[in-house]
Amino acid sequence: MACGIDIPDLEARLMSGDLEIQVTALERAKAIVEAVSKIAVEGFKYTNNPVIYADRLSALGRSIVPHLELLYTSYEKGEPRTELANLLLFLGSRTGLSDVLSALNIEDPSHLRGTIQLAKAGVVEAVKPITNLLRAYASVQPQDFTFVAKINTLICALEDLGAEVPDDIRERFKAIGVSKYFDAGLTKSKGRRT
Repeated sequence: MACGIDIPDLEARLMSGDLEIQVTALERAKAIVEAVSKIAVEGFKYTNNPVIYADRLSALGRSIVPHLELLYTSYEKGEPRTELANLLLFLGSRTGLSDVLSALNIEDPSHLRGTIQLAKAGVVEAVKPITNLLRAYASVQPQDFTFVAKINTLICALEDLGAEVPDDIRERFKAIGVSKYFDAGLTKSKGRRT
């Protein structure tokens, strides 16, 4: 019996075949999941790595959304709030959407995670900020291959949102010699990646 939960007894009740016993056991299971979800979300306040904690927390699924939304509102700004906003978006809540959109700048380390979540969620309001990020990357000299990977992530996000890379950005990437790594994303074809 872990944490006051008798798993074998709960399992036996759920497998009993007696609907009345099963329904009672399901209510108990639901209460356990609710309690564990609340405690897990509360633990976010004490982590020294909100990125990894949020990633692992996501495995608990939608059951944690109400607790995350409440926790999210307790942070004014900064990395923890942005990571919670990204996690909420991943779980289908738009509660932190404005923070995810605000983080779409080249200085914010979470901008790529936010870009991916925004594209997956189909947030078309992200097209302009993502395009602005591409412009920011196009104005700096490439440092290494991660630069190309970041650009590719942004281009894929635009494509997922049904947008194209503007001509001026496409030409700039060709001029600095990085377009050869992702020419497919810089073409004007309307075809979608599969």
